[in-house]
Amino acid sequence: LLGETWSADNPRSTDGVAQAINLILSGAITDEPPAQPSTAANMEPWPFTKFDFARDAGPKGSAVLLTTGAMNPAHRGHAAMLHQARSRLEADGVAVLGAFVSPSHDAYVQPKAASLGTIGLSSQFRLQAAQRTVADDPLVSVGAWEAQQSGNWPDFPEVCAALQAALTDLATSHGREAVRCFYVCGSDHANKCGLWSSRPSMQLGGVVVVPRAGDALAGSEDVSFCVYVAEPASDTSALSSTKVRQALERGDSEFIRVALSAAAATFLLQPTPQDFECFQSDFVKLGVEAPSAAVLPPQGAPSTPAPSPPPPINGAAAPPPPLPREGRTVFISLSSLLHKPWGELSADGRLPSALFFFGSKRAWIFPTTEAERQESAANNPQYLRMDQRLRECILRKEEEGLVFWLKPDGLVYDGGLYSGDPGAYPRASEWLRGLQDPATGAPYRPLLLDPSWWRRGAAGGGFDPDNAKYTKRAGDVVKNMENGAHDYDPFCELLVQSNPSLTPAFM
Repeated sequence: LLGETWSADNPRSTDGVAQAINLILSGAITDEPPAQPSTAANMEPWPFTKFDFARDAGPKGSAVLLTTGAMNPAHRGHAAMLHQARSRLEADGVAVLGAFVSPSHDAYVQPKAASLGTIGLSSQFRLQAAQRTVADDPLVSVGAWEAQQSGNWPDFPEVCAALQAALTDLATSHGREAVRCFYVCGSDHANKCGLWSSRPSMQLGGVVVVPRAGDALAGSEDVSFCVYVAEPASDTSALSSTKVRQALERGDSEFIRVALSAAAATFLLQPTPQDFECFQSDFVKLGVEAPSAAVLPPQGAPSTPAPSPPPPINGAAAPPPPLPREGRTVFISLSSLLHKPWGELSADGRLPSALFFFGSKRAWIFPTTEAERQESAANNPQYLRMDQRLRECILRKEEEGLVFWLKPDGLVYDGGLYSGDPGAYPRASEWLRGLQDPATGAPYRPLLLDPSWWRRGAAGGGFDPDNAKYTKRAGDVVKNMENGAHDYDPFCELLVQSNPSLTPAFM
């Protein structure tokens, strides 16, 4: 690296050498071969390769950010929180040199997961998923010190102290002034741990609280004691590790690719044989099958034909399936249907009369051009590998008017959770009104798309969070429908508040 950066013709050659020395001193350059990302070998406790230690301090000094948590698994919201914290500190004159996400120790995560009745992914698996999530993030790295400690799990003040010690050593070796560790967390954690007061915040070096929109805060910003409050990260506020695990259990690759980076989504959804062998127990917990040799058939290759239906008895046409007496099921994730064998799917008694409300484009399932095929494969490779019998089922339901596609084919979709058509839910409302509710015999009621109804609360004759079934957060429902998004909990709440006889479901 020294040879490559030093050049008499390079006006920035001294900067290049300084950066190279910084990397060597920080341990980023060694004579050891790089660790392979798909093994469970220990990772570097505090990798500083992304950090800009050549940057001048701001009027109020320099800082490195740290957030901790189960990260079971990590998602884009964890990194987004650190970016929001950086913006707030730099606006006050603190130069932020880098940031860490620190997945928690197994001794904390596994008992917590067991008490909640959910799966607990291993520390090495969570570290690998986090590393892939932030691999292309210029600010955020993964700190493995906490997850790799032996014995009892270290709580977040101890993790902050360990990072501060590493920063002090590094600053001394670089001959620069002290770099402070700022702890970044959500408002729930700050409220629970009393981080609004001066003593905890000063012991941690500083605190930046990043709330969700509408969160109740138990304190307020006090810059004199290094307690800051950042703006919410609006694009990722609806993400959570719970939702990622639920999407994995449903086989909902569309949500996974929105919630995580492309590299992390591929790691979780399509592990290599080496990844699967290394983390087999974690993949089994997530319901991810071992890699197969199946490949996408070449364009133009004939699809496997659906078997012919049995002939009608005595030549008479089979009667349509009877409507259920207590309403309909609404399958809201096509990706989850793709993970069920057709034999199991077709035997589900809910299927014949169910509604399909899919968040995808119709063109992803039935592409007619090469560009549509490429877009389909980029969003979910399983769309083009779908069992022909499921395709026929969708087409039959379309003829009956029982399928709604949330994203119009002409939408320019950027992969974001809120990348949608603002007119999608008004169209969905009209679609529902054209169908009969078997529970009442009347048409379905229109969707409750008035934001004021959701915001004014039960006292004002509006949404009652105490009677919510999927989410109490009215703001999330409004944001979801105004953006034409397909965040499941807000969508399900909208659906059942509008028509209680509908039952959202995943296969």
